[in-house]
Amino acid sequence: MTPRKIRSKEPVSSKIRGRKSRQVTLVIPVFNEDAQTMANLHLGLTHLIKSMKSKIVFEVIFVDDSTNHACRAITRELAQGNSAYKAIFFSRNFGKESALRAGLEFASGDAVIPLDADLQDPLELIPEMIEQWEKGIPVVLAKRIDRSLDSKAKRFWALLFYKLIGKFAEIDIPENVGDFRLMDKKVVNAVLTLNERNVFMKGIYAWSGFDSTVIEYARPNREYGKTKFPFRRLLRNGIDGLVSFSSFPLRVWSMLGFILAGLSFAYSLVIVYFKITQQVSVPGYASLIVVMLFSTSINLICFGIFGEYISRLFIESKQRPHFIIQETIGINSKI
Repeated sequence: MTPRKIRSKEPVSSKIRGRKSRQVTLVIPVFNEDAQTMANLHLGLTHLIKSMKSKIVFEVIFVDDSTNHACRAITRELAQGNSAYKAIFFSRNFGKESALRAGLEFASGDAVIPLDADLQDPLELIPEMIEQWEKGIPVVLAKRIDRSLDSKAKRFWALLFYKLIGKFAEIDIPENVGDFRLMDKKVVNAVLTLNERNVFMKGIYAWSGFDSTVIEYARPNREYGKTKFPFRRLLRNGIDGLVSFSSFPLRVWSMLGFILAGLSFAYSLVIVYFKITQQVSVPGYASLIVVMLFSTSINLICFGIFGEYISRLFIESKQRPHFIIQETIGINSKI
């Protein structure tokens, strides 16, 4: 199918009927999107801006984290052809979490809504989000109520992750709620005070602790393009979330150590008893090997858990920037 041509639209004036309109910033990470996806996104944004021009001024910030020059060219064309659109181009791929943070840092709206470029975060929900925000609710969450479009494996791992994070995290992270949400400017400012490098944005949003309400929706199927989050990246993201917001993986080894020590002591008493009563002369070779292999495996798992935390301490200690900006359009860069 031939991609639709992207046409420029002029921005809506910030003065409407003699009063200053409230501004909402849409932060859209872009990563190697195809032309059809970007064309559909532009059409959807154009319709949204037109439909709400009587009450809201929109600022759209594309954060291009791509390595694909064709995608960057499309993003540049959009930003240069419409002054309601702005763009940030990273010097290399820094990841979605960094792209979201960059968008939040440069957003000038009274509220901010992060969303995906593939329109699986429905633009149709945004007017309802804004309506709830105008009632005084600082955070409006969009919650998925149907994961039937996901593979069985993805549904299983998502369920497992939310069960683990819900049980062991020190904060309440909403289940089946992604980055798609509305946040008042004061919430965004609070989020930006967290300057950590190992970023799990869903946890950071929840950590801020503001009052919220939930809008439920069924996520539409992806019409164009493909997922940018294969299983390996989802697993990495899940580990980041669990390690960043829970110390349970560390504490569990103390509990396991006491349990194993107790079992070892009890087993040693049994062996001594059998030896004294001459019921056994030499302990079995098989049981000895099993115990050695089990102990070695436990040690390796333990070192792996410690390594996850130590590696994060190492990264945080270097204090490298979250991202490096190569170019901006419509934004006064901080570099």
